[in-house]
Amino acid sequence: LAGNRLTGILPRELGNLTKLDSLSLYQNELEGEIPPDIGNLTELTILFLGGNRLHGPMPDSLRNLRKLVQFNVNGNALSGPVPSWIGELTELTDLVLGSNRLTGEIPGGVSALDKLLNLDLAANQLTGSMPDPGRLTQLVTLNLGENQLTGPIPAGIGLLVDLVDLRLDYNGLTGSIPHEIGRLTKIETLLLSNNSLEGDLPSELGELT
Repeated sequence: LAGNRLTGILPRELGNLTKLDSLSLYQNELEGEIPPDIGNLTELTILFLGGNRLHGPMPDSLRNLRKLVQFNVNGNALSGPVPSWIGELTELTDLVLGSNRLTGEIPGGVSALDKLLNLDLAANQLTGSMPDPGRLTQLVTLNLGENQLTGPIPAGIGLLVDLVDLRLDYNGLTGSIPHEIGRLTKIETLLLSNNSLEGDLPSELGELT
């Protein structure tokens, strides 16, 4: 049902479709909150609700979607924190929560999602420091740009050797650019602009060819 002009709210009755494995309502004109009944769809592997006008917090019932592989709510007006239970959705390869109004710190559980390929939390109002990359060694895309993150870029960023796209621009990051960034030999896009980084440019940047 993606890419239409569907309006109104998400009906609670969607929660009755308990055998559904994919739900895509991307790029419509849907409003209101995500109904907690969506948490009944425990067979879902794909949930795309991005590009609508949804607001409010993500309901805790979504923690029941343990088979979820792709979760995209990008481009809404969702608020509140990134839920701590996100770290329980261990099958996720794509977590796209960008361009909302999410606040607070990035929960540590995100760093345990070791199957993640794409993590996009950009253009929110997230604060605190960047989480340690933890076990996110399969990441191809990491976008934390346009938030209010502070503190240094963790040296563990160098463990993400499959990264192609790294965007940390428009935050309040401080300290120097870690030398370990030179290990990202697959990188094609590296955005660190509009922070408060200082010190010398690491010579290892010249190895990113």
